[in-house]
Amino acid sequence: MQLLGTAERQAEFKAKFEDVDGFDDFDARFHCGSHYSNPGITLHYLARTSPFIDALVELQGMNHDNPDRIFHSLQDSYLNALSDHSDVREILPEFFYQPELYLNLNKINFGKR
Repeated sequence: MQLLGTAERQAEFKAKFEDVDGFDDFDARFHCGSHYSNPGITLHYLARTSPFIDALVELQGMNHDNPDRIFHSLQDSYLNALSDHSDVREILPEFFYQPELYLNLNKINFGKR
């Protein structure tokens, strides 16, 4: 994901990789500073399913996150990942086999956007 989007965005990630200061080993270099499989991103996408909603609430200090930040649209997530330099999330395998990801079958009150 980090090498998609605008030329400016791509150049920033490539520059991070080419900046070898402090990295003697080629394998230690990176394009983005956060790991793409962090628990917050995983929980963000799986928030409508159990037990992930419980873990997300715990991560957010025992509260639901701001309704504007709840996963609501693949298109918006993709467009944000193309434009935001800090958004390097990945697609989870559950996107392809778990329709509950897109439905609020547990009737969780996420608030109003």
